[in-house]
Amino acid sequence: MGVIEKLGPQPSPPPTETARKLKEGQRVVGVPWPSAEGEGTWQQYVAAPLENLIPVKDGISNEDAAQYLVNPVTALGFLEDLKIPKGKYLLQNAANSVLGRQIISLAKKRGVKTINVVRRNEVVNELKNIGADEVINSKTEDIVAKVKEITGNEGAWAAINPIGGPSSRPFFSAVRNSGLVYIYSMYGDEVIVPMYDLHFRDITVRGFWLNVDVREKELLEVMDLIADGTLKPPPARVKYPLADVKKAIEDALSTPGYKGKALLKD
Repeated sequence: MGVIEKLGPQPSPPPTETARKLKEGQRVVGVPWPSAEGEGTWQQYVAAPLENLIPVKDGISNEDAAQYLVNPVTALGFLEDLKIPKGKYLLQNAANSVLGRQIISLAKKRGVKTINVVRRNEVVNELKNIGADEVINSKTEDIVAKVKEITGNEGAWAAINPIGGPSSRPFFSAVRNSGLVYIYSMYGDEVIVPMYDLHFRDITVRGFWLNVDVREKELLEVMDLIADGTLKPPPARVKYPLADVKKAIEDALSTPGYKGKALLKD
């Protein structure tokens, strides 16, 4: 998140309606743009194309705006792509993550039910309090059997899972016939798909990686969803000066659990 210091030469007219309305002194967030020199990470100043800037709405804090791009945009991307009918279930792993919590809130707003897989009983009530319909502890419960029980043997409409290895297997068996399982992130070097589900139930597995070419309409919608509290970023844990970036990274890597983000400040 930053502030427009100065407007340089631009195409005439600027390529998007949003770009045409941007002004000096305005708070904005940057959508990544191709650059041989990087994308402005850990810099006080960066030159950016206007079409890669999204205005920050009044009422959104700098801390929330700094967490705009990855998790909130991904949450909306999942729900837009999956097109789950109201009343049907989305099954998700790692539901206690920041992204998992935001997916719960957005799905609730859209009338989509969620089945959320975690590994600790301590977070079950936390997730239900923010709108989770069902929570499964994978350490003590059978994911496939529980999903079939919840859905009346239909299976979840779709599933999303960031974790590979043996723990990925149940998510394919727990979705409906012709269901889709999105694999995102890179936890583990393989995904295990049961042959029966692949051949006889027509299950599709697809990778998901945040596309920087998300449409302007969706990027603006994400800002609206942050403003109305649907996609609420976690509170910042600590804000470090830019000169302490190494310490900030060490803090982010060494603090386990859901503790909020370590942010940089000017």
